[in-house]
Amino acid sequence: DNEALERRRLPGAQKDRQLLKRTLQGLCFFEEFDNEALEELADAMEVYSFEDGDIAVRQGDKEGSHFFVVAEGGFAVTRDGRRLATLGPGDAFGETVLLLFGERTASVTCVGNSTAYGMDGIEVRDLLRQQFERKREATICAMEEVLTHGKCDIFAGLSAYQLQSLFDKADVRHYAAGEGLLEEGSGEPKELLLLCGGSFEV
Repeated sequence: DNEALERRRLPGAQKDRQLLKRTLQGLCFFEEFDNEALEELADAMEVYSFEDGDIAVRQGDKEGSHFFVVAEGGFAVTRDGRRLATLGPGDAFGETVLLLFGERTASVTCVGNSTAYGMDGIEVRDLLRQQFERKREATICAMEEVLTHGKCDIFAGLSAYQLQSLFDKADVRHYAAGEGLLEEGSGEPKELLLLCGGSFEV
């Protein structure tokens, strides 16, 4: 329960932020998070200490509140008493709490003394919502910049409804120096790319 989990919390403990960010970005929930959002997520996660035999997640529990990333040590995953896997540093478990509804599909038990990063699912959903709103705002600003300055004639005759549909489907991408957008001979492009900032060589 939450009281038992609170007793395992290690306030002020050091975090392996690279491990955390790498693991989080590999999860489908966070794959579109930018570096700033991943930093916020890493900041918000707490460090918890578990002893051998401690049950971090219990199968069938509908009241579970946290999801975890293994920091050190290991955890055994079992379902209906059958061992499915052993988790080590960088592995995540308990992601079902990130969904609005759902129960724990397996039990996760500590093997030896271990630590894990954990965060309340409600807080994670708040960060997911904030990230979605930031991305949408950035997309709308970029599209409006293109429209306002008449940088793309094909948008000139679109209705408000069509423009809104366009905003809903568009996204903003960031490219590192030297990264390619299109390759010669790769065939007809399947999407329209609008340059919102920076410069590219052809």
